[in-house]
Amino acid sequence: MLTGVIDAHEGRDVMTADVPNAFIQAPMPEVEPGDERVMMKITGVLVDMLVKLAPEVYGPFVVFENGKKVLYVQVLKAIYGMLQAALLWYKKFRSDLEGQGFKFNPYDPCVANRQVKGSQHTILFHVDDLKCSHKNSRVNDDFAKWLEKTYGKHGKVKVHRGKVHEYLGMKLDYSEKKKLKVDMRDYVTGMLEAFP
Repeated sequence: MLTGVIDAHEGRDVMTADVPNAFIQAPMPEVEPGDERVMMKITGVLVDMLVKLAPEVYGPFVVFENGKKVLYVQVLKAIYGMLQAALLWYKKFRSDLEGQGFKFNPYDPCVANRQVKGSQHTILFHVDDLKCSHKNSRVNDDFAKWLEKTYGKHGKVKVHRGKVHEYLGMKLDYSEKKKLKVDMRDYVTGMLEAFP
């Protein structure tokens, strides 16, 4: 949480954000002829739903196995649960940030910085949960607009502004000048209550 200490010390505006449906926004790599493809086997009522939705697309590909309808489809986007989904999302997100002028920290691959209006703009992320900071709140406003434009096609990007943020199970409180208070009591209490 070194970045949080820097945010507090420099009096930065802090914004947290959650990118919706991040994995399905990451395309699968191009498949060359003869290469293995990632296929998904669909069974049960979902086959009927897909055929009803687009009979010309799915109908011709329905097969029967042991008397049950089955549909095999090629996966074109990363799907939650796939081994490579997180890596595909990371590569896409990193490339998109680099396209916006961010340089990645050589010691932490989930921290990126760029210079905007003479000050550092920092993005810290864990998969699709982001913490962004800059001395000028308008820089975060513009970044929030870019996030929505880039990733808001599959749901609205959830953005939180203010002095107190919930981020990765932590309450980050910047209400006191040049101080950051980190509180995980609610998270730990919730874990203990859920523990059998």
